[in-house]
Amino acid sequence: MKKTLKFIGIIAFVAIIGFSMLACGDDNGSDYISTSGSITITNLEFYNNKYAWGVGYLGETTELTTGANFSSSKGISAGLIKNGSVTLKVWTDGLDTMPTNFNGNGAVNFSISILESSTVGGDPAPEPIGLGSCSVIFTNGTGSGVFEEHL
Repeated sequence: MKKTLKFIGIIAFVAIIGFSMLACGDDNGSDYISTSGSITITNLEFYNNKYAWGVGYLGETTELTTGANFSSSKGISAGLIKNGSVTLKVWTDGLDTMPTNFNGNGAVNFSISILESSTVGGDPAPEPIGLGSCSVIFTNGTGSGVFEEHL
């Protein structure tokens, strides 16, 4: 009887550790939040091999975030600009919740930041090397626009 209780106790202990590990986020950022939303931004030739990300509003209350990936443990990463353009994913960004899939319709004016690396956040946060905007009309979560630099 003692051996059986000890065995059950060990199984319970191993199960608790296993479930605790599953509940934690993955440190390598593989806990990406998927989305069907995307935006292609052109007129970025000056910024080839740099990185872009941005935010915008659909209507007055729906905030959208654009980037290469969004990880629940690492946040957003900026997308690489190649051949004068970049295609970024788009998420609906909740104020107190994690971003979710975006597949909506409508006009959005994005504020776009250009960075030296894909890292968006941090302490201190990276300084943008370029700022601009991009007007987009989305159909089923997909849109495109032309980057307009703000000097």
